[in-house]
Amino acid sequence: MWICHNKGLFSIVNYIDQNDRNKETGKVLLRARARGHIPEVFPEYANSVEHTPLNDYAYRVLVDKDKLASNLSNAISNIDYPNFKASVKDHDLNVVYSNFWNDARWIVSDVGR
Repeated sequence: MWICHNKGLFSIVNYIDQNDRNKETGKVLLRARARGHIPEVFPEYANSVEHTPLNDYAYRVLVDKDKLASNLSNAISNIDYPNFKASVKDHDLNVVYSNFWNDARWIVSDVGR
């Protein structure tokens, strides 16, 4: 799952037990490509972030699924902007989201089909 927050871009994937790949762990990896994104949006995980520079997401933290779901619910409850793209202050992140928005328009548009 990708989460596009106005202060960070995240990938969330199921954490698999390396000893028993069929065992549900109740954990997920919260991953980011930029160093500050996890601490900025999820400060409670700031001291647990691992730097994994050889992976596609260089910053990651193992978290409880239910706890992260609660964090994301709170983030939704705290939305205070009427326009998402305008709320993104980081220039590079804004470019990524603007490109994503533009590329994704075909999903809901029948124009040219």
